[in-house]
Amino acid sequence: MGLLAGAEKIEITPRLGTAINGDFYTHYALSIQDRLYAKAIVLSDENVTLLFIVVDICTMSPDYVDDIKREIKNKTGLASDQIIISCTHTHAAGATEEVYLGGADLAYRQSLRLQIVRLATTVLEKIRPAKICYGQVSAPEYVRCRRYYMEKGTTIINPVSDKSDIVKTNPFGLEKHIKGPVSIPNEDLSFLAIKGLDDQWIGVLANYSLHYVGDWENGTITADYFGEFAKFLGESLPHANDLVGIMTNGTCGDINIWNFTSKKKKLEPHQESRHIGQALAQKVINALSDCIWEKDTTISIVSDHIKIKTRKPNLEDLEIARDTITGLKNLTPDYSDESLRIIYAREQILLDEMKGDRDCKMQAIKIGRLLIGTLPGEFFAETGLLIKSHCSEMTYFSIGLANGNVGYVPPEGQFALGGYETWRSRYSCLELNAEEKIRKCLLRLIDRLKH
Repeated sequence: MGLLAGAEKIEITPRLGTAINGDFYTHYALSIQDRLYAKAIVLSDENVTLLFIVVDICTMSPDYVDDIKREIKNKTGLASDQIIISCTHTHAAGATEEVYLGGADLAYRQSLRLQIVRLATTVLEKIRPAKICYGQVSAPEYVRCRRYYMEKGTTIINPVSDKSDIVKTNPFGLEKHIKGPVSIPNEDLSFLAIKGLDDQWIGVLANYSLHYVGDWENGTITADYFGEFAKFLGESLPHANDLVGIMTNGTCGDINIWNFTSKKKKLEPHQESRHIGQALAQKVINALSDCIWEKDTTISIVSDHIKIKTRKPNLEDLEIARDTITGLKNLTPDYSDESLRIIYAREQILLDEMKGDRDCKMQAIKIGRLLIGTLPGEFFAETGLLIKSHCSEMTYFSIGLANGNVGYVPPEGQFALGGYETWRSRYSCLELNAEEKIRKCLLRLIDRLKH
């Protein structure tokens, strides 16, 4: 029968006034820079059908994604293990979850769920004979570690412990005290390209470990560089009228584009995200000339899940948190040490009421000589590089924020250094060795596909 494939997208741009995820505080949609989409690519061989869905959204919880998968199964028959749903992680999209003081927009959350289910049913109708190619190129220009060692004596208040951290994330105003970055980024730009047998483009599923660009004003709706990447592919490739271009989020919990160690050039809003999206798309276009197209590729997928304990505040922590909150009349929406103490005091109280573990789901996918691993949160570049080193004989990339987001999952050694990603909250609450447990679980799945 050979390989079959299809692709589709559906617009999910929120209406003006919709709450936006992506900050400590709620912002609302005041302007629309570009359209947002949920996008899907389906691949099928004689035995396995695989559905990728990537959504222009900041975050979706595991429970929310599980509900969507159940509805997709009811309508299509596809099992949960055959479906990968992930977020691009644009910070300028509708709010589907409560994050810090930013509340979910319940109307948008419900609407998005229905649209994603409709997308899944529609894309299966687009399936046709296809061929694929895949590859990986280096793109070091646009990824920088955002966690920095600071000079001795620099005050970096941890709002949870009220002690000083060793590391500062995004050290705005402290640039002259930077010693150097904590880690190295994952520079890989990976892609899976799909055409019909008539050479008409079906889709491109790409992956890059850049958090987001964020060159827009609060209140803007935009797909960030993820959308610019897709737009440029569609405009630049021949026979691409129906191409669905997708950029997935990699392992970039500690990575962004912001340069704190040299003088910044003043750019207009959206200028940098447009440049980066187009430059990455051009790299993929250039690499396609060296690709070998395959028509009879086989597909395999395996999955597993593990329970990970959460870090909870102790009785003393809770007493301090309650004292901080009690009698509070107002909270100034800024990023001062005092405001952060209040935000994180509230987080301790809410975290204490949550269940004591999180269910973390992983998948490993093999498409020819391409391996893809899914990770259910914001993992650091170190995690992606370690997994890749285990797959040196094949092309490999990790899709982050996949099948629900459990928040930041730093390698255990990062907790002693501190920094925003390690501060205990509902968004960073897994046990200290969670990264190792999840990584080893995914590696076991990968080994099942390699042998």
